[in-house]
Amino acid sequence: MKPAGQMTLTLTAELEQFVRDEVRRGAFASSSEYIRELSASAI
Repeated sequence: MKPAGQMTLTLTAELEQFVRDEVRRGAFASSSEYIRELSASAI
């Protein structure tokens, strides 16, 4: 498997809080995992 690249994203305060809440409730291990899953479902 090819190593993943890095990217910095800027989120609105509301979206940042949503992602943090998803991680906090245990749906994802990290905000990075959330973004990876979101992008994978868009492909």
